[in-house]
Amino acid sequence: MVSISQQEDRVEVVPAHVQACRHHTHRQSVDPEFLEELKRRREEYKKKKAAADQSKVLSLEQIAEVFGPEGSFAVRGEPPTDGWIFSAYEDPYTERAWSFLPEDGGSLHQEGVCNESTLAKTWGIAVASCKGCKSPSDTTVGQDNFAVAQLSCGWKALCVFDGHGHNGHWPALRAAQTMPYFLQQAPCSDALKCGQVAAALTSAFRSVQEEMEAAAVVQEHDLHLCGATGTVALIAPGGKSVWVATVGDSRAMLMEGDSNTVYQTSDHKVSRDDEAARIKQAGGKVIISEYADGTRDYRVAPKDLSSPQIAISRSLGDLIFKDSGVIAAPEIVEWQVKKPSDAYVLVCSDGVWEFLNAMDLRGLTLEALRSEGASATEVVRGLLQRAKQTWNDMEEYYCDDITVMLASMSGGLPALLRAPKEGCPGCKQGSCPTQ
Repeated sequence: MVSISQQEDRVEVVPAHVQACRHHTHRQSVDPEFLEELKRRREEYKKKKAAADQSKVLSLEQIAEVFGPEGSFAVRGEPPTDGWIFSAYEDPYTERAWSFLPEDGGSLHQEGVCNESTLAKTWGIAVASCKGCKSPSDTTVGQDNFAVAQLSCGWKALCVFDGHGHNGHWPALRAAQTMPYFLQQAPCSDALKCGQVAAALTSAFRSVQEEMEAAAVVQEHDLHLCGATGTVALIAPGGKSVWVATVGDSRAMLMEGDSNTVYQTSDHKVSRDDEAARIKQAGGKVIISEYADGTRDYRVAPKDLSSPQIAISRSLGDLIFKDSGVIAAPEIVEWQVKKPSDAYVLVCSDGVWEFLNAMDLRGLTLEALRSEGASATEVVRGLLQRAKQTWNDMEEYYCDDITVMLASMSGGLPALLRAPKEGCPGCKQGSCPTQ
């Protein structure tokens, strides 16, 4: 790379043969200073582990036991796990499996009806998530994850997390496990009951980051060079408003069928003046890469180092960047809904947003919702397939992980549930009430 100076930022001219890396959230080179700093931090981590208080780390049993009362439940993505001999692996385009809390399905469980159908019919929420394709031989675990929760206080939570870095699937999974838990528990639940939604979301993100750091020490995950974006949409009881908290570049949008107006969140990049100002004030560096096609890629480098670099200015995890202004505190917006019965929220990882804009997605979503015989699951899978095809058209051999979550602001989507669901006993017997 050729480096030149421009104001306070560093601009790098990127050779054509390395341009594919523009899609990687993390970028690093073998910088001796960086390796020495990383070694020092890992030694500090070993000392922390020796003195770690395991009571600060949530067990899966603790998380599970808070769901069930008052109709509450949580659904999350479940990546493959390591075996006794072999490490976990996933083939390209593998769909993410689901897990349910409580395990018996709680208010999601109806005799003879598959959970996925009930989630769409009763709660108006559909999800599709799959690993991308970094190369035909790539068998690393996909790094997207998600969670859906019906909270005891009446709010619905829609969460998408996009991991990055080495073993980035772990911080995304940990966030999907713990975010619904913290929203369900005090002080977040108390804040939601009192209408202090921004305070609840801020507290939840802070708790997720703190628990993730503790769990990484105890479970021996290196959180210095991996992390996750996070987007959490909270739908108010009655669907009259939605609050969205974000770190990173997964996005949410609100669309209403009788209006061409869409609302969407903003990515956290150092191309934003306000984000760049915070990074520089904290001592971090802004690196701008210029590509042969004229595009620019903005990244953050830690204090006193040129590597590693990260493409987002807020994230969960990513400890090596935390004292350089890359914060885990979310940006929060509130959107008012005029007509909940014809309004929808879409929450997606950047695998969707890379080549499709808000108006593209609005048109595709509303067209699919109004098509005869379409199921809610078919709608989100159609969006996933469109995103995948667009990656293939634009990049040919590279596709990011993709997660699509769609929710009706008014609750169920009964008119969309005409298609039989594979694996549903009721559908096979012709007794499923969604048919």
